[in-house]
Amino acid sequence: MSPAPPPAPWAGSAPALPVLGGLAARPRPDGGPLMDDVVDALAECPGGAADAVLNRLVTDLPPGPARVRATGALSGRRVPEAVPALAALLLDDREYAGHADALRGLAAIGGEPATGHVLAYCRRFPERLETARGALGLLARRAPAS
Repeated sequence: MSPAPPPAPWAGSAPALPVLGGLAARPRPDGGPLMDDVVDALAECPGGAADAVLNRLVTDLPPGPARVRATGALSGRRVPEAVPALAALLLDDREYAGHADALRGLAAIGGEPATGHVLAYCRRFPERLETARGALGLLARRAPAS
């Protein structure tokens, strides 16, 4: 008797996740309203498989509204696996619109290196402190009182 095949990456996840993952794997170059709907639906799906798809979208989508929307969705999940994608987005000046969401997401995840990326951004771009205001507020509220 041969061993059972490994479970699909979608096993135990939201029933729509395989379809959403397939749609996300073939985004239109302009993103478009379909990708907005895919990102919104992925944001509602629980679990690591949805996190992985959102991570890939933040990393792979070209700059534009769909990528900004995916950044917001991924930031809201507060998972440590999002740190590399969110931090990389901060280095992309073509996607400045997503920086505030990425910073807030990193601050909400907390710990090192997420907090380090927020502080490094503030040091690198002191003229953009307004963009980082929400993230800095989260970090300040988390800091122990002295």
